Amino acid sequence: MIVHASDLTAQILQARVHADINTGVPVVIAARTSDGTNRLPAWRLRSNGPNHFVSVVGYDDAAGTYAVMDTCGLRCNDRNMRVGVRNMNQTALFALIQDESDNDGIMW
Repeated sequence: MIVHASDLTAQILQARVHADINTGVPVVIAARTSDGTNRLPAWRLRSNGPNHFVSVVGYDDAAGTYAVMDTCGLRCNDRNMRVGVRNMNQTALFALIQDESDNDGIMW
């Protein structure tokens, strides 16, 4: 199933993350690596970063974060570092999904 970025709200994203993570399924996210204000973990802050896929594998609503898994190797991201799982602000991830240029959104 796909929910395109243009049809996605922060509330729909959060509901899908809750439902899927609670049943043991990650949510695959298509997002910009950076939009000049927000960035995926291990990517540099710049405007119009490339599109990239990551998976949301957890959440902490009290802290306002998603646990985001990026499987980039040392030469995949623009900081030459292994990424793994890092926490990121929920609002920032939603903004990067909205900024992704292909309107891919979320998939599972």
